[in-house]
Amino acid sequence: MRTAARLMAATAAGFALALAAALPASPARAGSDDGDALLAAAALSRTIDREIDAALAAESIAPVGPSDDAEFLRRATLDVLGVPPTEAEVRAFLSSNEPGKRAAKIEELLAHPLYGEHLGERWERLLVQGIRRYRLLDQGALRDWLAKGFQEGRGMDAIVRDVLTATGNVLEVPPVAYTVRFRDGGIPADIAGTTSRLFLGVQIQCAQCHDHPYEAWKQGDFASFAAFFNLVQPRPADPMDPRAGFVVEDPDPRRLARGRGRGGEGADIRGAVRADPKFLDGSAWKDAEGTTRRAALADWVTARSNPWFAKAMVNRVWSWMMGRGFVNPVDDFRSDNPPSHPALLDALALGFAESGHDVRFLVRAIAGSRAYQRTSRLPEKAPADEVALRRFDRLFARGPMKPLTADQVFDSVLRVTGMDDAMRSRNRNEIERAKRFLLDQFTSESADDEGNSAEAWAGTIPQGLLLMNGPLTQIGTRGGGPTGRGDRLGVLARDNSLHRILDDTKDTGARVERLYLTLLGRRPTADEASEAAAFAARGDGTRGWEDLFWALLNSSEFMSNH
Repeated sequence: MRTAARLMAATAAGFALALAAALPASPARAGSDDGDALLAAAALSRTIDREIDAALAAESIAPVGPSDDAEFLRRATLDVLGVPPTEAEVRAFLSSNEPGKRAAKIEELLAHPLYGEHLGERWERLLVQGIRRYRLLDQGALRDWLAKGFQEGRGMDAIVRDVLTATGNVLEVPPVAYTVRFRDGGIPADIAGTTSRLFLGVQIQCAQCHDHPYEAWKQGDFASFAAFFNLVQPRPADPMDPRAGFVVEDPDPRRLARGRGRGGEGADIRGAVRADPKFLDGSAWKDAEGTTRRAALADWVTARSNPWFAKAMVNRVWSWMMGRGFVNPVDDFRSDNPPSHPALLDALALGFAESGHDVRFLVRAIAGSRAYQRTSRLPEKAPADEVALRRFDRLFARGPMKPLTADQVFDSVLRVTGMDDAMRSRNRNEIERAKRFLLDQFTSESADDEGNSAEAWAGTIPQGLLLMNGPLTQIGTRGGGPTGRGDRLGVLARDNSLHRILDDTKDTGARVERLYLTLLGRRPTADEASEAAAFAARGDGTRGWEDLFWALLNSSEFMSNH
């Protein structure tokens, strides 16, 4: 235990120095070469550990020790890039004896092009859930726009402001897709409720029909908030050509005719049009020439003085990295659902705001903490019952255990099978279509009576069978080449990881090690190596190795981030 404690203390103490020397400056890292920003992130990492440790001590809970290098590398790579590390990356990291290699790896990941793409995918799903019914929208354009912003280091406040105020044709202005999502009667009610929940973590949609039964929100509060969207109604760019996209405009608010009843299509809540716009803190907005209601709302939502925005963003990113938020559900801040670590949430929100709402800064601070870098394995004296285990995990006494998201499942399968490079080199649009098709199978979408929608990888038996027996897995786990002129899967399989491993490596033990490094990001234990070799030997020729690859690919270890 003393050795583990010294290792974890050294990790925190050397974090700032290691960051400063980690990598050469890169424009894509948006200020990560700024010494003050690195020191601020390191200080915030120490704050995380101080507050987490204090909460554990108050409950007389001893945290687990640090993760080993393989566990840390796979966790961080999946969290930051959305895919596991390659065999070469694992070997290089495990062989390195540099004392600051974890801090350097964090910086390397934050500078990687997949950093922006992964965040873009996450936020695309949040912003346009349910958009599938609009098949003609270029959903990939929104993802690319988000990815570019995150990669260039745009603040979350700037991105959210653009999403809330975007005007023009969705085919030309990608963030317009958020408003177009609500075109079928969802404006102003649904977009108001979703905006509050998504960007502020406040669920006011219950007050659409009646006063909130538990919180202070009244029906009039919802109507006044929804009034910021009253004059917004997406329309077809060309009613005769649905391929022309949808257009969103902001009319002059003074054109609002209060005597015209409910205000036309989309104004689907009582009193919305007649209500004066008010922010959730109770302050009123007066329409004025030269600005719009949505612009006023966006300024208020993203302001440093807003009591919810920074906390909601921090809570969501923390949940992505640590497996659960300080507040759960992550978008339900209310008086009877207090955060598990209120002082830490305040500190992270303040640091996030002072960084310019830089998500990269926040990820750096969380990933550099001892709390994040703990092993996910339970201690020998594990909590005695389910209640104790939930308290153990709620206080972050061990590293996070998280199922892969649907996007991570698809992207991880592509990477470990070696099919990502092979397919991307052929046609990016083709791979995107394949991904969308499979994600439609992997994910389920539901909505509740409050207008919340949810999209998640549920891990059902049919979804598991699709992963195990689908064409992607058949190509990726095939060890031999084509068996004839019509064997298209065999042609594609020539580029996969298993084919290269079997061609390049003849020793059985070395093959087993390479498969474990490729699929699970670690070396096998002695028992695992012996069992895997025996398992592969039961097959005929390459068949045994195909079965071993298939088994590792469909293991619970591969399908989780731990």
